[in-house]
Amino acid sequence: MTERLAKAEIISLEVESANNEHPWMQFAGMYANNPLFDEVLADIAVYRNEIDADMEEYYR
Repeated sequence: MTERLAKAEIISLEVESANNEHPWMQFAGMYANNPLFDEVLADIAVYRNEIDADMEEYYR
């Protein structure tokens, strides 16, 4: 194996991606004009704060 590796050559290849766009980009901003969007974000923040408080209590 050492003999085989001694003869090895390291090369670099540049490979182009077929699609450079992130697969979720098509959904970005789809709810920007929804009147409930801010309410949903607020609910998510409240839930996240509850989870964070639970975790802090758990690790005390």
